Amino acid sequence: MTVVNVMIHGGYATLITDTLASSPLRADFHVSKVREIPHMRLAVATRGNIGAVDKVATALCQYATNYQTARTFLDSMFAGLELGNADVFVVGYDEDKPAGFIVSSVNTGGKVVDIPYILCTPTVSDAAFDAFTDDPAANMLEFVAQQCRKDKRCGGWVNVTQVGPQVIETYTAGLIMDGHIITPAAGEAA
Repeated sequence: MTVVNVMIHGGYATLITDTLASSPLRADFHVSKVREIPHMRLAVATRGNIGAVDKVATALCQYATNYQTARTFLDSMFAGLELGNADVFVVGYDEDKPAGFIVSSVNTGGKVVDIPYILCTPTVSDAAFDAFTDDPAANMLEFVAQQCRKDKRCGGWVNVTQVGPQVIETYTAGLIMDGHIITPAAGEAA
């Protein structure tokens, strides 16, 4: 499982992901689950096979030129990428506005579904969701911690990728271990 939160607001399209991953050969390692494609003003995150994010990013670089052509390509060619059980999240700039969509073999039948404002997975209580949407910056780490407590396969570093009209910024907001926020400076649970 992977935490993927998508927000379209304030002139930005934002991806919030965790880093915890595992494989048949090695459990619990950390990996970036987002690929930025600055020349197209978009970023891609995936859930599923760890190689899916690179495969999708490479395909988009080959067959798309911007957000809209990336959307069209994935809507028609998603199944041909042979990603297995995978969710693909794309955020970016569609001409002059932030936008996002999901395409999934698991949840959308391989068809693109636009994200008008926010999509958060795994889901949490309505109260936690409301607190997060009231002030995403202030409540982001607690929200992701709740997502990680709900699904123990989630955790690690909380990476935030924001796509704006002229820039893509990625930063690490904090660390979640065993569903608890670890303060980067002190190394203790908050």
